[in-house]
Amino acid sequence: MTNILFTAFGLALLTYFLSDLYRRVALLLQIVDTPGYRHAHRLETATGGGVVFILMFVLTIFISNEKSLDSEGFEVLLLALPGLVLVALVGFVDDIWPLDWRFRLFAHTAAAGYVLYALGIDVLGVDDPESQLRLLTNLSAVFGLVWLLNLYNFMDGIDGIAGTETVFVLSSASMIAWINFSFVDVFLFFFLSILVGWLVINLPVARLFMGDAGSGFLGLLIGVVILSELHVSLCTYLILLAWFVVDASLTLATRLIRGQRFQDSHSQHAYQHLNRALGTWRTLMVVQLVNFLWLLPLAICAMKNPGIEIYLLIFTFLIMLPVFHWMGAGLESPRILALRVS
Repeated sequence: MTNILFTAFGLALLTYFLSDLYRRVALLLQIVDTPGYRHAHRLETATGGGVVFILMFVLTIFISNEKSLDSEGFEVLLLALPGLVLVALVGFVDDIWPLDWRFRLFAHTAAAGYVLYALGIDVLGVDDPESQLRLLTNLSAVFGLVWLLNLYNFMDGIDGIAGTETVFVLSSASMIAWINFSFVDVFLFFFLSILVGWLVINLPVARLFMGDAGSGFLGLLIGVVILSELHVSLCTYLILLAWFVVDASLTLATRLIRGQRFQDSHSQHAYQHLNRALGTWRTLMVVQLVNFLWLLPLAICAMKNPGIEIYLLIFTFLIMLPVFHWMGAGLESPRILALRVS
C-alpha cells in the first residue's frame, strides 16, 4: 500500500512539472488561447496541455504492467488507448489550427466506434450479432460516447471545472465501490493522482488550459469507464455526472430550438452565467456542493438499490432541468434576476 501511495504522489508531481514545462514551451510557440467574448479569462493563456494526459496515461499503463497490478481498469483502458490517443491528438491539432467541425465529428465517431469494438461492449447484453436491437443499442452507445467527449469540451469553459468534475466522478465511484465491495481499482487511483497534479496549474487563475486535447480525452475516458461499468453501474455514473449532462444537453437543446447553430461558439451554459455572477472560485464551489450534497447521496442510493436506479436517475434529471432552465441554460442571460450581470 505504501508503494502505491508513493507511486501516486510521484505521478502527481511529474504531471505538474510536465504541465509547467509544456506551458513554457507553448508560450514560446504562441500556442495560446486569446481572450474573447465567450471566454472567462482576460489574459493570453497557454493551451493544449491535455497532451500531458496522454504521456502520463501511457506511463501509468506501463507502471501498472510493470508492477503486475490486479486492475480491471488497466485492462479496459489499455484496449481503449488508440481511441483515446486519436481524440487527444485531433483535439491538440484543433487547439493550434482550428479544424472543420465535420472532420472533428468524423474522428470522434471513429474513435468511439473503435473503443466499442475493442472492448467488445454489448450495452444490453444481446448475444445475437445480427440482432437489430444489438445494432441499435451499439449505435446508441457510439452516439453516447461522442456526445460525452463533446459535452466535456462544451463544459470546459472556466478554470478547473473539467478537472474537478472528473476528480469528483472517479473518486466518488471509487468510494462507492469501497462501500459496496471493499475494493478500489488502483489504475483509477493513479489517474486521480495525475488529475490532482494537473489541477495545481489549472485551478483559478489557470496558468495552462487543457484545451480540446484534454477535454475530449477526459470525456472519452469517462465514457469508457461508464460503459465498462468499472466499480459502479451506468446509472450511478450518470447521476454523478448529472451537472455536466443536464447543463450541456439543455443548453444545446435550447439553442437549437431558438434556431442557433450547434457548432457556433457561445457562453450560454448555466455554469457560465453562474461564473459571471459569482466568479470562478465560487462557481466551482457551487458545482461541488451540488455534486457532494445532492448527487453523491443519490448515486450511493442507486448503487445500493439497483431495482430503482433508473427512477433515481430520471428523478435527478427532472429536478435539475428546471433549475438550469431558470439559470439561463442556452440563453443570452439567466432568468433568475440575481444572476444577471449589469
